This record gives sequence, structure tokens and C-alpha cells, in this order.
Amino acid sequence: LRSPIMTIKSGKRKLLPPPDPIEFLPVADLSFFASGQPAPSPGDLEQTSERDKKRIRNGQGDAMDVIPGSQHRSLPDLPDDFLRRIYGTLPHLACFHRLVCRRLNSVLPGAEKVSLRVNQQKGHLIKASHLTRYTSLVELSARRCRDVVGPLSTALLSGWKAVTSLDLSFNDAGNAAIAQLAEGLHGNRKLRVLLLGHNRITSQGEGGLGAVSSIAKSLATWTALEELDLDGNELYSGGGKELAKGLSHCSRLRILGLRACLLMDAGAIALASALSTISSLSKLSVENNALSADGVTALAASSSFLRHLHLDGNMP
Repeated sequence: LRSPIMTIKSGKRKLLPPPDPIEFLPVADLSFFASGQPAPSPGDLEQTSERDKKRIRNGQGDAMDVIPGSQHRSLPDLPDDFLRRIYGTLPHLACFHRLVCRRLNSVLPGAEKVSLRVNQQKGHLIKASHLTRYTSLVELSARRCRDVVGPLSTALLSGWKAVTSLDLSFNDAGNAAIAQLAEGLHGNRKLRVLLLGHNRITSQGEGGLGAVSSIAKSLATWTALEELDLDGNELYSGGGKELAKGLSHCSRLRILGLRACLLMDAGAIALASALSTISSLSKLSVENNALSADGVTALAASSSFLRHLHLDGNMP
């Protein structure tokens, strides 16, 4: 696993890091963190001296050996715990150094928290084993990576419960795949965020309410869930009613996204009844759901704790 985002050029030779399906997000550039300097831009790195470029090409470059006063003269000497702490303190930097990323690959499975992002072009290379090596708290983003859903479900069904945040938006996975995913996530009491927008989940046609029912059943076990997004899935009123059964158990839910789900009034009224018991809910998005005044009124009255209620695209 690696996340270099830079290519070093020298003459006609080009140093390219090996392709990898998973990227660390975030990943620290240890050399610039330890020296107290801001992370370099690709333009800055183009100014790297020819001598340093040659050393990097020959595998001799090291992220730490240019730091004045460092007690560690080479990257392999750095303690694992030190690397994990640095990783956790730099949420927005990316790794520019191939050797740093290789070292992080060896130590981050033992970190308390790791954020991973699947490379969209390499999603088909993902295996369950890429994920299960992380055993603590994992935030995983795999947007527009349809091939990831299968291996992810395999990992979850094998007992992997490390996921705390999961973004699978825009994967067009379909009912069967999402039903299996929900089954794998069943009982995960660490899950805080689940984003499943635009995954061709539908309560009609093949599979019927299967995927929505699986999600509804698992909702009762996701006791830490704070955000759920199902935008752009054709739930219809039947799916809205089914979803309402599970949502009533989500006592910590803060954000619910149900844009363009064709809920109609019957689905909205069922959801309003369930949401009235969730005092933590602060944001509800139900734009473009073919609601009339009855559905809009029911949702508007569902909770006195709502700070943001988005209803655009309803009521002709």
C-alpha cells in the first residue's frame, strides 16, 4: 500500500512508484514534519538537486537524513510508535517519499486509527486481505469503485469489524451486493458513518425490498451510527416504510440523506414517525421525493431538534 502523488523526472528516466489499489489517507511526509517546514509542492520538488535525484533513483535517498539535529539518521531507525503518532497528527498531507510510504505500510496496521482510500483505477485489484490486516479503527473510502464491494463484503462476513466509516457512493452495486454488505456490517457497534448514495438500491423489481430490509435489520445493531446517506436510490414508499423500522433504533443519528429516493407521502409519513424518537437528529435531506403538503408537513413536524431540513423539489 502506498500513496506517493509525485513523479521525479530526470532526463528521459522517470521514477514511478509501483501501482497499488489502496492509498493511505492521510499519510505524513515525515521529513518535512520533523524539520518543522511545510510540505513541499511538486514544483518545489522539481528543484531537487541532481545529486539527491540520483540517490533516490538508486534507492539511497532517505526522508530523515537531511534533518539537522535528528537523533535518527535513517528512516528504518524510527520507532514504530513514533511513525504512528505522526500519521495521526497530519490529517491533510500526502506522502511524497516512496521509502516513507513503504515504512508506513509496515507499521500502520498497528495504529489506533487509519484512513484508507481505494484508488479508482485499481479497485479491481482489491482483495479482502488488503483490508483485514487493519484491526483497529478504519475509515474506508471507495467511491466509484464498484469492484470493491464484493471483496469488502467477504472481509466483513469473515468477521472483520474494524470499519468505523464507510463511503461506497456512486458504485451502482445493486440490491444483491448491498444486501450482502449490510449482512456483513450487521452487529458492527463501531460504525459511525455509512454512505451508500447512488447504488441502484430499489424496493421494486429484482430483489424487491431485500437490500432495504437488510439495511433496516442491521440499523438496530449500529448503535454508534451518526450519519446515513442513501441519496439517489429508488426506495419508493415501501422502502421508506421498511427503513423506518430500523431508524427508530438509531439513537445517535445526526445526519440522514434521502434525496431523490421517490419516497412519496406514505414513505415520508412512516419515516417521520420513526424520526420523532431521535433527539440527536440535526440534519434531514429529502429533496426531490414527490412529496405533497401531507408528506412535507409530517417531516417538518417530526422533530423539534432539527436544525437543517431540506425539502426542495417537492410540492408542485
